[in-house]
Amino acid sequence: MAGSPRSLVINCTGPQPRFSQTDLPLFGNLLERGLVRTDPLDMGIEVDDNFACLDADGVVTRRLFAIGPLLKGMPWETTAVPELRGQAMRVAGVLLERAPAVVEEEHVIEYYI
Repeated sequence: MAGSPRSLVINCTGPQPRFSQTDLPLFGNLLERGLVRTDPLDMGIEVDDNFACLDADGVVTRRLFAIGPLLKGMPWETTAVPELRGQAMRVAGVLLERAPAVVEEEHVIEYYI
């Protein structure tokens, strides 16, 4: 209607506010297989203090880590370079403390930025 006030709502949470409803195959597969679980707000992946993912039962995984925007339901501010740098350093430190793993199978590696 001409002359009537209009309202505008902008969703700044991203294209899919519920992580469990993602249409990205990598994340859907990880959730379906129980290798990760959503954070309590269902905005991303739940991790421990070292950014290791928690599986469907809440057990800390040894091979999956998440940093950055995948954590927006937990520490929230995870998109700026200082936060990303700190998260990457923590994960690198955890991995460097471990003995090297030797994998003899062929794997497909997917990543998401």
